Amino acid sequence: MQCRIDNVSHQGEGVARLNGKAVFIPWALPGELVEAEVTNSKKRFSTARLIEILEPSPKRVDPLCPHFYHCGGCSYQHTDYAEELRLKTQVVGNALQRIGKVNTEVRPALASPREWRYRNKVTWHVVAGQLGYYYQDSHKLLPIKTCHLISAKMEELSQSVARALPPSTFTGEIIVRQSFTNDETLLLLKDLPPEARETVPSEVGKALDSIVCLEEGREKTRKGNPRLVEQIGGLGFSLSPQAFFQVNHDQAEKLVELVLQNLELTGRERVLDAYCGIGMFTLHLARHAREVVGVEGFPAATADAEENARANGIANCRFLTGSCEVVLTREKEPFDAVVLDPPRSGCHPAVLQAIVRMAPSRIAYVSCHPATLARDLAILQSHGYQVSLVQPVDMFPRTHHVESIVLLLLQR
Repeated sequence: MQCRIDNVSHQGEGVARLNGKAVFIPWALPGELVEAEVTNSKKRFSTARLIEILEPSPKRVDPLCPHFYHCGGCSYQHTDYAEELRLKTQVVGNALQRIGKVNTEVRPALASPREWRYRNKVTWHVVAGQLGYYYQDSHKLLPIKTCHLISAKMEELSQSVARALPPSTFTGEIIVRQSFTNDETLLLLKDLPPEARETVPSEVGKALDSIVCLEEGREKTRKGNPRLVEQIGGLGFSLSPQAFFQVNHDQAEKLVELVLQNLELTGRERVLDAYCGIGMFTLHLARHAREVVGVEGFPAATADAEENARANGIANCRFLTGSCEVVLTREKEPFDAVVLDPPRSGCHPAVLQAIVRMAPSRIAYVSCHPATLARDLAILQSHGYQVSLVQPVDMFPRTHHVESIVLLLLQR
């Protein structure tokens, strides 16, 4: 069939209309006329395979990566970066209007200073002695020789690890992290058999600053300091091997700047940082507030946060370990402002109920998933909050993922 692409999905697929039904076509761009073949037809939508581009978009470019059309990691290498930013802005706006009925201006997505080589962490799947990513929409391994989203140093280390893997039928994960601040590297071997835990460190150990093995849920340091150090906005952060940290350092600094700018703290406020992780927002908020309470479900992360607060000499914050939906239902004291930075699944309903009960005057919602963001904004709007700002931030260039910061104001 021939069809004209008129939109883009939240996963970066081209969207056409066939007999009034949406058809999702990977690798097709808005404005293009394409030949496609329907591969799966459902009641409300269909998926199709791109056969030929009859009229290409002027925004189309040749992908940099040889794995692009097979790997599930990137979605936008076939268009120029300005168009990628426009499409991501459009995706956020579409989700807010369609799912959340949020009719407000969406500011243009903020470009990442680095379009390539921006990631400070990569997670590799290991299957039968090979290292790579999964093919698009599958759990079949695609061995990877190059990845332009990670630094050249991380790529070289990863290939050294791949060569050191013993030929075997085992599966597992290998994580490589690199500090943006001091360039140090850490290798985390997860759920690998004993022979791999011995072979890999002995073969590649000299090229790494730290090596940690995760054995039956316990971390065992094989070399160096098992913590990486990062610096955001003048504050230092020490990270344990499994701690979450934003993968794009430049844009992480922009997130902190935007949250502080929009909350407009005066130094008198009591602030909640929900899903606080290692305290990246918490510690910066504490420099502008009377008190900040961080809540995090991963115990190692709250331990990192407490250590980071001590190391930075910040005493007006405290951290509570436990899921936000449990901890916040017990919190009795009100908050003047709240930061929400949930996982892709968004906020648990009990978290939103607790926030509504606390009635903070300002909420800064940091989201990595437009659909769950829109769902949660609809709930907050129904309880008197008005969306004042929607600012997408391109944390993940070349992928379909997009971060957004939304400011909500309580209408009294």
